Amino acid sequence: MGLFGLGLPELAVIAGVGIFIFGPSKIAELGKDLGGLAGGLKKASSEFREAMQESLDEADREIEQKHTDKTAQAPNTTNESSASTTNVQEKAEA
Repeated sequence: MGLFGLGLPELAVIAGVGIFIFGPSKIAELGKDLGGLAGGLKKASSEFREAMQESLDEADREIEQKHTDKTAQAPNTTNESSASTTNVQEKAEA
């Protein structure tokens, strides 16, 4: 299988019809234009991929920051339970 599921015979027929319709000089110009278009699409897709990766990295940083903030804001239950145990012991001694 070749390009888009077309084999060599099909591509040869399409190229022959293109030469017949547009002529050899116009085919070269169209090929140049299509090459430029392909390069532009490749550059645009690369820029899009970089922008998406940057956006995902930023979202990951925000999630990590929120997780860190929640961990820092969580009450320290070991200190509170130690304090309440001390208070109970002091009351029992009194």
